[in-house]
Order: sequence, then C-alpha cells, then structure tokens
Amino acid sequence: MRIGITLDYQQTGPDGMSRLLDDLRQAVEEGFESAWLPQMFGMDALTALAVGGSQVPGIRLGVGVVPTYPRHPGVLAQQARTTALAVGPGRLSLGIGVSGKFVVEQMYGYDYARPVRHLREYLSVLSPLLDGQSVSYTGETIRANLTLDAMGEERIPVLVRWARRCSSWPVATPTAQCSG
Repeated sequence: MRIGITLDYQQTGPDGMSRLLDDLRQAVEEGFESAWLPQMFGMDALTALAVGGSQVPGIRLGVGVVPTYPRHPGVLAQQARTTALAVGPGRLSLGIGVSGKFVVEQMYGYDYARPVRHLREYLSVLSPLLDGQSVSYTGETIRANLTLDAMGEERIPVLVRWARRCSSWPVATPTAQCSG
C-alpha cells in the first residue's frame, strides 16, 4: 500500500519555502511514499516542488491539480519537465484539471463553454511534449506547433481530475475516456 500526504498550500510570506521544506522533511521522516502540493493562488506548486524536491530526497512528489486554462500545454510541459529534472528520475507526478467555471470565466477571463473538448485537446498537446515529441496540432480550443529541447527521457505520469463526472484517473493516452 502506498500512502501520500497533501501538504499545506498556504505557504506564504518570506519563510514559506523553508516551511515547505520542513513539511517535506517531516513527511519523509513519517514514512509517507509521496507528498502532494495543490496549485492554488499562492506559491506556484511546480516551482515549489522543484526547489523542495531538489533539497529533500526520499519521497515522490505530485502537484494536483494544475488548472489547464491559464497555462498553454507547451508551457506546462516545459515546466513539468524542468521540475522532473530538478527533483530526479521517477519522483514527479503531474495532476491537471480544467478547474471550475467561475475561476475560468470570472477570474481568468477564458470561455468555459466546452471544457471536455478543451481537456482532450490539451492532452493532445501536453502528452507528446512530455514524451519528448514534437507537436503540430490545431483544435477548436488549442493550437500548438512546437518542440521542446530534450530534458531527460523519463515519462512524467499525468493524472486528470474531472470533478463532476469522473474521479481522477491516470492518463496513458490523450484518448482516455470518462463515462457519464
């Protein structure tokens, strides 16, 4: 059995990173297999895990859930691959989701009319980039024509969170299905 812990996402102020490092060290000492940091409106979770994971070995790290709307999948792939390189092989898992209608429309100013299409198209760009492949894609909600420089060969596991119709599920391909 693997047991993980979600860390406090409200690590703010000048000592926020040192408190996060203390929390990671404590999670290792207490025997947790993984530590997860949610992406909220304070510290950027992937950046924080890159710093924390580079200084605290012995625990897998995950971020969940990074909202897809405010970040292009190419930018997220680049950030995730950089974070994985900083923390070392096999330690990072990436959780993504579309977020909620209020956050997407009222806070970020994006159209939330087709979130399922957006998520499928997002994965059509994100997945190959995480695998080190080039992408040329034109969808209804996302376009991309890019290649990222090589940053390691390991596959970063992606978990998708769909709150209304599905629970989280690991994504093997961009065609993962959600019943309902």
